[in-house]
Amino acid sequence: MHLLNLLRVAFGPYVYVAAYNGHSDGLQKWCSFSGTLSRGVGRNSVSEPDSSLFKLRGKRYLRDGLLVAAEEPIFKLVAADWYKSKDKLDNVSSSLPSQVPHSGHYYSLVFYFATRTKILEGSLLHQFIHKDDNFRNQRLLLLPSVPEGSWIVRQAVGSRAVVLGQILDCSYHKGKNYIEVDVNMGSSGIVRGVMSIVFGYISALVVDMGFSLRAESESELPEELLGAVRCFRLDLSTAANLER
Repeated sequence: MHLLNLLRVAFGPYVYVAAYNGHSDGLQKWCSFSGTLSRGVGRNSVSEPDSSLFKLRGKRYLRDGLLVAAEEPIFKLVAADWYKSKDKLDNVSSSLPSQVPHSGHYYSLVFYFATRTKILEGSLLHQFIHKDDNFRNQRLLLLPSVPEGSWIVRQAVGSRAVVLGQILDCSYHKGKNYIEVDVNMGSSGIVRGVMSIVFGYISALVVDMGFSLRAESESELPEELLGAVRCFRLDLSTAANLER
């Protein structure tokens, strides 16, 4: 059985990003890192979906219970990797393993996001970065969606926001100017069942994933979109082989 071993997300002001070179037309002009998945809308590629597709708690949520369309994300997608390996991977941001051909059974999606926006001290994002794992496990949200694909997969995945640390094992690695979140997709029997369905149709799917932080008090509202990615029709046979 094919399983998505890890969903790995790296956030940082300067995640794999070179010094700003003076261009004003986006992060791609000053990024020194590119992933194994190309940018675009073709097979085995990624892009950034329209942020308004994601619904988050609005400023008055505790009074009116309304979800509102997300505004532009704090972080922009820099790159994405699609790996398979014999062993489970951990802490990619500190040391990316060499790529060598071998047969693998664990698959990993890795998304890298970066921002030039100042992270304000005391903000919910600042707390997420600097507080402990228990706090992080209660706050990190995944907002999934399948805009194109089988009805069976759409029903299995759904579109409701999920607090990742409450249903899956997550580990966190914080370094200079970045934080990495490793999500073990195999740590829940229910999620393993969903992923087995997804992998049966993966080459025909377009999948959106948004990331946010759960706001629990009025001072933390409105919720903000951290980053988002759209994956187009991934092919298992093209995942890069890794060996640590």
